Amino acid sequence: MNKYPLRKLIDTAFAYRKRKDFESAKTIFDEISKRLLMKGRQREYLAFKAHKIECEAQLLRRSKQFDLYIQRLREAEDIWHQLGDEKNATWCRANVEATLAKKCFKEKMWDGAVQHYSTARELYLAVGDEKAAKFCEAYSTRAEACALKHTDPNRAAMLANTASDMFREAGALEESLICRADAFHYSGIAKFRDGLFQEAKEDFLKAAEISEKLGSEKFSAFCKAYAYQCDYRTAKLNHDIRAAIEALQESSSLFQKAGVEEAYYVSMGDLHRLKGFEDKTRNDYEGAVKDFQYARDYYLRAAGISKRSKSRHERSARYMDALILSTEADSAMIFSQDMERASELYLKSAEIYKELGDEPSASFTTNVGLLLRAFTDKNWEQASQIAEALLQHYSAKGDLTQLSITHNFVKLLSTILMKRREEMMQELYVEDAGFGFEARVRELFMKFDGRAVSGSLLGSEEGSVILHKYDEVREASFEPEDDEVGIVFNDKSIIEIDVLAIRRERGRQFVAVCECKYGRKPVSVSDLDLLERKSRFVEARYGKIARLAGEPRPKMEEKWFVATSHFENGCTEYAKRHNIRLIDLKKLNNLMKEFGLRKILGPRPKA
Repeated sequence: MNKYPLRKLIDTAFAYRKRKDFESAKTIFDEISKRLLMKGRQREYLAFKAHKIECEAQLLRRSKQFDLYIQRLREAEDIWHQLGDEKNATWCRANVEATLAKKCFKEKMWDGAVQHYSTARELYLAVGDEKAAKFCEAYSTRAEACALKHTDPNRAAMLANTASDMFREAGALEESLICRADAFHYSGIAKFRDGLFQEAKEDFLKAAEISEKLGSEKFSAFCKAYAYQCDYRTAKLNHDIRAAIEALQESSSLFQKAGVEEAYYVSMGDLHRLKGFEDKTRNDYEGAVKDFQYARDYYLRAAGISKRSKSRHERSARYMDALILSTEADSAMIFSQDMERASELYLKSAEIYKELGDEPSASFTTNVGLLLRAFTDKNWEQASQIAEALLQHYSAKGDLTQLSITHNFVKLLSTILMKRREEMMQELYVEDAGFGFEARVRELFMKFDGRAVSGSLLGSEEGSVILHKYDEVREASFEPEDDEVGIVFNDKSIIEIDVLAIRRERGRQFVAVCECKYGRKPVSVSDLDLLERKSRFVEARYGKIARLAGEPRPKMEEKWFVATSHFENGCTEYAKRHNIRLIDLKKLNNLMKEFGLRKILGPRPKA
């Protein structure tokens, strides 16, 4: 190499670098820097040393030694700064930021990925590398979509589609298709949450088809699993327990194939829970207990690996404990006719149901437990009173004068248990139907079309009320930023909005928020105050977004509190001061009827 003139070596080194032969380029840059040092040409020596370090960095990048890659680029950046070559220094810094962004993306640190990609984009634009800047913008948008997929899947889908278009414009077709699959997946999640199961299934299957073409078998299996989850929910709505079980079997198998442990465990828990109910319809109480035990174990496994949904999975496991006890009690009464043990088990299960807030189950198992205790104590008067109440509630027939005869008593209670079993199955279906009460209220808001309805329909003093058509209706979850802490909570706890509706008119956004409360417990002033604070948070958040976009500040036009119970004293006065509409079950069903929707049933009356 010593025989070649310096100029030729320089041209050769840059040619190798252009062809991405970094090993050869590094060797020649090293030789050039040594010659320049020997000639005392210090500035040129440092420049070619920086080029050599950049080639070393690229080789480290190829071998996925990213920390060392970043370290070498920073060394090169320092040299370029020392030489006053800000363009090359900026190029090194841009590559460092892009690498940090990729690292954050891989570790699912979405906010960090967005920040680093955005910084890298600005730096690439500063050195005139528009293609690299376009890639960073696309990846930043994709990371933003990933960050929102749980809290705002509709917006996540929109961002994923935007990222897909950006990648396609940049000529990155594979990345474009990956983002398109993500968009269908996020759209499916949003529709699934709103109870639009058939539409959600179509989106999940589109995502699976694209992923399969890309060779991503695990993500394809994951999306197919969600498609079967849609079948499961539809089967539950149709009260088809066999179809629900078959859908869960397929879903569980695909979640396992996808390697998604939490979803697999939850799906298996749901599967064994339904199998347990099916066993009970066949009077296979031993099989039912085993299935409920399996379900409990799967829910606990899910709780063990999930921080986000740990409490929900633990609650499901606890519910299985109650079902196991009450099913063992059924068996002890019907087959062993061991009334004392059955009574003990029913009362233990009642304590768990009460702990979980399942009042119908707690009330029923308490009454049956007390009835059995009265029977074993031969307290016929008390036994007759409890049995009379149970018979009236479940419309069962029995001869109360024969309660002392074990056979007739068991037959009578078996009839009541069968009725209660059917009731529990109904509650099981209703529990998840469109994600319950909140989904039904969102469905109502989606039906608003700008018509004016009589104020009396809403219990309003206004002659008529316009129910505006909204462009977007969804549930929403927000994590407060530093300047938003204290508006709702004094920490960064997630803020849940049951119904968030947004429309745009003359370049300005108009917003409605709604809080939903299902149950018999009355609504208090503190409940309304929480809604008021949430509305102020939404105004602040969307106000910031509008300010950045140079748009007018959004207007909070409607605040609703919808409840199946009544409102306590003081609520009406508070609502008037803060322009909150109070909608009880009667008013809600007036609106459901107005818009052709099925009536909402309130909580079951106490036995």
